[in-house]
Amino acid sequence: MSKEYALITGATGVIGGCFAESYVKRGYNLFITGRSEGSLAALKERLSALPEAQRFGIDIMCFACDLSDAAQRDKMYESIRESGINITRAALVAGADDEGPFAEYSKDRIRRMLRVNAESTIEITSELIALRREQTGTEGFFVPLKIIVVASLAAYFRMPLMALYSASKRTLYHFFLALKEELKDTGVSATLVLPGAVRTRPDIIERIEAQGFFGKISCVAPQKLAEKSVKLAEKKRLIYVPGVFNKILRTLSFIVPARLVSKMAGAKWREAAKKKNKII
Repeated sequence: MSKEYALITGATGVIGGCFAESYVKRGYNLFITGRSEGSLAALKERLSALPEAQRFGIDIMCFACDLSDAAQRDKMYESIRESGINITRAALVAGADDEGPFAEYSKDRIRRMLRVNAESTIEITSELIALRREQTGTEGFFVPLKIIVVASLAAYFRMPLMALYSASKRTLYHFFLALKEELKDTGVSATLVLPGAVRTRPDIIERIEAQGFFGKISCVAPQKLAEKSVKLAEKKRLIYVPGVFNKILRTLSFIVPARLVSKMAGAKWREAAKKKNKII
């Protein structure tokens, strides 16, 4: 049995569950977190039944936590330290996705998205690095820690009707690109995953289908996303944009004027909203 653990946030979601399964198949023990104790227990049962989990004797620890709540996050860090587990891998998947006119957002809606998407992801990264330093007693060189951060292709674009979401993902993009330079002489690395749409919840699938042809060719299966992300993280790849079409969109974001891209994106989202009978 491996003595190393992988931490998964947003583990009870479709993407988080795929990452958890991918790490189990590689022989890693798990520390999984999500908002629902019941959902975590169900996921643990499913993962424990995998042939690899039984072969490797995988240990799965669960901790229910609302990542928008700083006090709950502190309790999670305390639990990790008290357990003494050796976390060498992490997939920070948890995120809040929302759309609609920003003028209609409540304070709670704004706070939740920023706290989950940006604040908690950055803070957890800080805590994981600090934990490695505490465990190894080193200042300059850290025992290997590979972190995967699931952001979004929206980080490259100004997205009307998804303005706050795209801005929160852009925050992660800038932060982890800068962090790479700070950590280049250590054993810590981060891989920023920037997918387009991922076929997960029914409402997201509906959103993809409402975008027609472009929605379909830009989306990716969650299992494939997780598996490829883990492989690239092991190679210390900084950025992973899945799909040829999404790579083309990323390139265009550097060429086409941002104002034009924003106008086109707004028109596309309004058209998709109309198809769902949500005229804005």
